[in-house]
Amino acid sequence: VLKGNFYTVTRKAVAQKSTKWFSTFADAYFANDSEMYTLDRVEDTKAWDLIDETEFYTIEGTPSVENKSYINHKMDITDGFEEELANYKNGELKSTKINEEDVDYSVVVSSYTNNKHDDVDEYYVADIVTKNGKQDVEAVFAYDDTLEEVSAVGGAIVTEKADADVRNDDTAETIATVIRVAGGGNVTAAPVKVYNAAGVEVSDVTATLVNGDLDVTAKETAAVGDYTAKFTVDDKEYEVKFAVNAADVVVPTSDAKVEKAGIAKVDEKDAVTKITFKGTTVAEATKFAVELNGEKITVEMQANQNGPRYAATALANAITDNLIKGITATASDKSVTVTGEGTDVAVDFIPGNSKLTADIAVDQEYVAPVAAQKGKATLTITSGVDVETKLALAVDGDEFTAVTIPAKASADDIAKALAEAARTSPRFDVTYKDNVITVEQKTSHDFTEDFNMDLTIVNKN
Repeated sequence: VLKGNFYTVTRKAVAQKSTKWFSTFADAYFANDSEMYTLDRVEDTKAWDLIDETEFYTIEGTPSVENKSYINHKMDITDGFEEELANYKNGELKSTKINEEDVDYSVVVSSYTNNKHDDVDEYYVADIVTKNGKQDVEAVFAYDDTLEEVSAVGGAIVTEKADADVRNDDTAETIATVIRVAGGGNVTAAPVKVYNAAGVEVSDVTATLVNGDLDVTAKETAAVGDYTAKFTVDDKEYEVKFAVNAADVVVPTSDAKVEKAGIAKVDEKDAVTKITFKGTTVAEATKFAVELNGEKITVEMQANQNGPRYAATALANAITDNLIKGITATASDKSVTVTGEGTDVAVDFIPGNSKLTADIAVDQEYVAPVAAQKGKATLTITSGVDVETKLALAVDGDEFTAVTIPAKASADDIAKALAEAARTSPRFDVTYKDNVITVEQKTSHDFTEDFNMDLTIVNKN
């Protein structure tokens, strides 16, 4: 199909005709410059409507193929029409205006009526002109010579895609279309195997053939070079050669270095543990013990003075008397509060012969002080990019503003663009020199969170 501003031109083998319409065959393929493979499938969803104003012309000969490579070539208006159109404009096109009844339609002796492949049909081809989006035919340019039928009962027609560009970027690329010789239907075949230039089957370059499209996908690990895809249709083996090219660089390579991690300021907090006694007073002397930070403290109590309140007071005094470094204790009613300055507080209760139990609750674990440290890191851009891309600089995965990088940008250009896009950050000072970006926490930052200062470039495409 060739579409202009106002008109569309379609090249088809003509099938049936009525008084007000005619039909055409589905996609047709040349066997050579004078023969076509059997056409047995009429386009039942499309009929061409004739109107009173339809004009009819004949053109001498048969349709041409631009590069003269007719074998297995799909008949298409893009082949040869430009030359014919130029000839028409300068008066050299050998066309003759005729009446509708003089238009020749394909002679379908058996293939169409009986669906047989018997090499006896003759096909007439026409270039059909319609207004864009309409089925009404404005003009018919019918070729006056026929193309003979060639029987084809098996196998496929492989049309390689001239502009196929397979890249090792894990993206599928169609390298060929495959249709059946008989009927022109799309082929689905499995498996398709891929071999490298040495003839060794590979796994990082794969191919599929589904609905007529031979698609190839090369992983990022695939080597650049020549490959061959092989598959079988109707017991006939076919192969399509292709090359894997290096993927476009959309994210530059880089080298990150952490000079100092960002450390949040931490205030010291004393450890606090509360021991609450429960139990009864007994008429004989008793004793119990606690193990405090690994040191055992034994408490002895008199008869009738050994209940929970006596135990709390006695334990607080015993802890104080033992002079454990950093440990102080105070009693209140039935509880003892143990405070650790610069140390943790670990307590175990040993009841002895007392009738007491103890609930031990950690109110606050010891927190050591940490001085704040400004994080600082650098990212050295070590390559440019091939195509326009959208990137963002990130610290520990937290992205700055994304920026569009133009095609063929150098490492220096990328460093500048990423750094300038990050300058509005409230937490970091971002600068650049040549191809090196430096990111440092601002002095005014409150240092309430840690930063690993891992610098990365994020693909935002």
